[in-house]
Amino acid sequence: MKRLNAEETTERLHDYRLDQPRGPGFAFRDRALQTFYDWHAHDYHQLIYAIAGTTLIETAAGRHLLPTGRAAWIPAATRHRTLVADIEGASLYFAPDAVADAQSRVRILVASPVMREMILHALRWPLGASETDPVAASFFRTLGLMCGEWLESELPLALPSAVHPGIRKAMDYAA
Repeated sequence: MKRLNAEETTERLHDYRLDQPRGPGFAFRDRALQTFYDWHAHDYHQLIYAIAGTTLIETAAGRHLLPTGRAAWIPAATRHRTLVADIEGASLYFAPDAVADAQSRVRILVASPVMREMILHALRWPLGASETDPVAASFFRTLGLMCGEWLESELPLALPSAVHPGIRKAMDYAA
């Protein structure tokens, strides 16, 4: 397991250009496995779909388990860290104004067949494509509107965070 520190995480996000989002949305696939990203936040909302495997997403409020066939919603500017273990996943990023999210917290969602297929279809449009391709822009705007509905299908797959430093260290070791 490769544990990235804050600087390494920032460098990796820069290398992937995730610190330079543009347009209404874009798709990204992280091919790195067995990687624990340190605390960070994105300027865009993130929707992660677990095609296969599981991952762990932690915020100050708790740890969220993302199993196969489910999706995780991470609102823009939410500090989190992610354990990418054996997951094959897809991430979609949406401009902050593209999705209505009154709760602004990480949630694990039911991935309906429509959501799954739309996410997989969106993988054809990487960062920047929705600025020049009107079909990509329209697709991400529509998908963003649908996310507002999907956010209502939350699954209870979270554990509260620990406050005691020793327990936090044990939880990190176990991850």
